[in-house]
Amino acid sequence: MRFVKIKYKNIEYHGEYWRNKFNESWFLLLTNHEEILKYMMHDMQMYVSTLKTMPRETETTSEYHVKGELRLDHLSYNREEPIGTFASMLRLISDKEEITADDVVGGIIHAKIEGFLQALKIGTLQIKQKGAYCIHEYFMKDNDAKIIDEIIKEDCIFPNEYKPHKSKVLVLENDGRVDKDIEKYAYKIDKSYDGYNSITNLKDQDINWVIESIKLCQNIVFKTKAIHVDQIDKFMKLFSSIEKKNIHIKTENKETIINHELFEINNKIHKIKFI
Repeated sequence: MRFVKIKYKNIEYHGEYWRNKFNESWFLLLTNHEEILKYMMHDMQMYVSTLKTMPRETETTSEYHVKGELRLDHLSYNREEPIGTFASMLRLISDKEEITADDVVGGIIHAKIEGFLQALKIGTLQIKQKGAYCIHEYFMKDNDAKIIDEIIKEDCIFPNEYKPHKSKVLVLENDGRVDKDIEKYAYKIDKSYDGYNSITNLKDQDINWVIESIKLCQNIVFKTKAIHVDQIDKFMKLFSSIEKKNIHIKTENKETIINHELFEINNKIHKIKFI
C-alpha cells in the first residue's frame, strides 16, 4: 500500500499570521481493485469495532429516543459520525422495525465501495486517515500540491508523526471508546488523567508509535476479552522485552493470560494486577 505525504495550500489561509499557508498530511493512494478490497476489509473491521462501543440510549423518552438504540449526539470525528448519519437516514427510509448493526455497517461499506469503483474510473483514489477521499490527480492540480515523502507498507495503517504519549498512566483500547469503569480506574492512579492519555482503535494505529508510548508510561491499563491469541502473543512478547511497568488488566478470561507461556517471565519483570 502506497502512502504519500503531501504539502498543499491551506484554503483557510488569507494572509493571517496564525495560519499556515500550506498543510502537510499523509494520504493513502489506491490504484486498483485489489488495493480497494484490502483497504475496505480493514475499514469494515474498524467500523464494526467503533459501532460496538458507541453510546446507547439508556431509556425510552420518545419515538426518536428508544432504549438500546444509538445515541446520535456527542459523536467523535472519526467513524462515529458517518455511522450516526447513516443510522439516522435508515430510520427515516427503512420499513424495518429495528435497524441492525449489519444494516448500518453493510450499508456504509457498500456505498463506499460503489463510490471507490466509480472514482477509480477517473483516476487514482486519495484517502485521508479519517476516511474522506478524492481523485489524487485533481487534488494535486487544484491545491498547488507536491509529494514530499512516501512509504510503502503491507498494511493499511497510516504513518503516525505525533509524539508518543508520555505520562503516569496510559489506557489501551481495541475499540473506539474507553469504558467508563476503566477511565475511573485510570483516574484513581493519576488524578491528571483526562482521557487524552489513551490509545483507542489499536488495530488502526502505527504499532511502533504504540510501543514507544508504552515504553514512556509507568502504568498501562487495558481491558481484554483475551480471546484473540495473536494479540495476546504480541502483548506478551512486547512486555517481556521492555523495562518494568505496572500493568493493570481487566478481563473475564484471566486463566488464558496466566497460562500463557510468557506470563511467568512477565510477572517477574512487571507488577501485574488483575482489576
